[in-house]
Amino acid sequence: MRKAAKILLPSEDSDSNQRFSHLMSSRTFYGNKKKSLKLGSIVHQKDSDRYFLCVQPICDSVRLEGKRVFVFVQMEKGGQDDGDNASHVVILSDGAVQELVYQPKSYLSFTSTFSPDRAAQEVIAETDDNGAPFFQDTEGQRFYWVDQLRASHAQRAVERFASDLSRVGLTEAEWLRRLARS
Repeated sequence: MRKAAKILLPSEDSDSNQRFSHLMSSRTFYGNKKKSLKLGSIVHQKDSDRYFLCVQPICDSVRLEGKRVFVFVQMEKGGQDDGDNASHVVILSDGAVQELVYQPKSYLSFTSTFSPDRAAQEVIAETDDNGAPFFQDTEGQRFYWVDQLRASHAQRAVERFASDLSRVGLTEAEWLRRLARS
């Protein structure tokens, strides 16, 4: 797709497409409201240079009275070498564009436990010395807030994850399995 766009629209700026894609799928924040960890939060674990999408239902992210386990699915870096693999675009704190690939697979999921802010009853981001917002789990790992997907985009990601989890694995004749696909 990316190569076709360069051929058909040679004057088209890839950066503009990426930034427009980001605007269409990411929530806009006004003011200095602190970030909270919930469905659709994209975080970056800098130590391992891995990105994660929070798939925790919003109802399980609010009114927290104690520690809570949050569910994440790892996202891979995309858009390298003119590849067509990108499902989300985020704008990093330095203004750089990063394409990410969301693959809703159970083997890419993981959980981490967080303690909520007592007053807000949510997991609220702290800021590091450079002013970057991060969430710290109960084991001291930092997950830097990168983006917040719009509700509909986050819900689509969860639906895809749930669909993958609900696949039925069974033993059947290869001949019949191939016939069923056509």
